[in-house]
Amino acid sequence: MFRIKPKTAAEWIVRLNAGQISDNDQRALVRWLTGRPDRLKELESSHLLWKIAGRLDGSPTAQSYLMRDLEEERRWPAWVRNKLFRDYFLPVSVAAAIVAIGLVAAPQITRWLSASYLWNGDTARTNLNQIATYTLPDDSVLTLAAASSVRISFTRKQRLVFLDRGEGFFDVRHIPGRPFIVTTGNKRVVVTGTKFNVDYHQSERAIEVAVIEGRINVISHKQEHGKKDVTSVGTHEVFLFPASGSAIREPLSAEHACAWRMRKLYFDDATLKDVLSSVNRYFQKPLVVRDPQMEKLTISGMFQAGDIKSVLLSLNDLYGLKGYETRDKWLLVQDKQPVRYN
Repeated sequence: MFRIKPKTAAEWIVRLNAGQISDNDQRALVRWLTGRPDRLKELESSHLLWKIAGRLDGSPTAQSYLMRDLEEERRWPAWVRNKLFRDYFLPVSVAAAIVAIGLVAAPQITRWLSASYLWNGDTARTNLNQIATYTLPDDSVLTLAAASSVRISFTRKQRLVFLDRGEGFFDVRHIPGRPFIVTTGNKRVVVTGTKFNVDYHQSERAIEVAVIEGRINVISHKQEHGKKDVTSVGTHEVFLFPASGSAIREPLSAEHACAWRMRKLYFDDATLKDVLSSVNRYFQKPLVVRDPQMEKLTISGMFQAGDIKSVLLSLNDLYGLKGYETRDKWLLVQDKQPVRYN
C-alpha cells in the first residue's frame, strides 16, 4: 500500500493510473468514495482531465487559465484552504452517511477497480488474436473481437458507439428515451435494449448484423437526396448490409455468428475472401492468396480462431488449398496433395 493515502480525486487518479492496486488500496478507495456522494463525479472529472493533460502541455491558453485559478484560490478565506479542516472536521461530519451511501455507490465503485471500464470519450482497441470485454458508461457490456476498435460518445439523449473496424458484441441496457446507436461507415444500428453482433467489413464498407435477443433497426444512408433505408432485424436473424443495395438474409445462425467470443468462427457458403478477412484477425502472419479468382471460392465449416495449423489442415482437406509460410505471411495456393504442418 502507498505510504501517503490519497485525499483528493486527482491524487486517486494518479494512483489508479499507476496500476498494481492492492486490496488495502481498494478498501481505502471505497472508504473515500463513500465518504461523500459527489466524490464519484469528482473522480470522473479528474479522469477526463488526466486524459487531456498531455494535449494541454505547453498551451499558452491553458497556462493562462491555470494562473487565473491559482490567483483566485489565494483570495479564498484561510479556513477554506486549511488542510486540518478538510482532513479532520469533514470526515466526522459525513461519517453517519458512509453506510447508506456505500450500498448505493457500490456498483460505481467497482468500475474504478476494473481496467475494463470505458468512459465517455474513450477509445478501445484490441490487438491481433485478442478478445476483450468492456463495461460502457451506461452499464451495457461490449465484447470486442480481435483487431477491432471503437469510440464511445454518450450524451443525455443518446448513446453512440463508433465501430471503426472489426467486430463487436453488444449487450445493451434498456434506457427509455435514450437509444443506443452503433455507427459503421454509412450505416447505423439503432436499439433500445438488446443483444446483437456487428461485423464491419471495412474494405467493402458492409456490415453483418446478428441479433441474439430483441429487435434492432439498421439505417443505411444513401447519397442521392439524403434518402435512407430502414431494415428491422429480429431475434435469431442474421443480415448482411452491403455498401449499396438491399439487405441480404444470411443462412448462418445468430448463435454461430456470435461464436467468435468462444474463439469459434463459423462460415456457411462464405467466400474465401470473407473467411480470410475474419480468421486473419487472429494470426500474426495473415493468410493471403495470389490469384484473385481464389477469393470467390465458397467455404463452409468451423475454424478455431488463432489456431493456424487447424485452419490450414481444414482448407487443405476440404478445398485442396495449401499454405506456404514466408517471412511475413502464409500464401495459399491450389494443391490437392495432403500436407502436414509441424
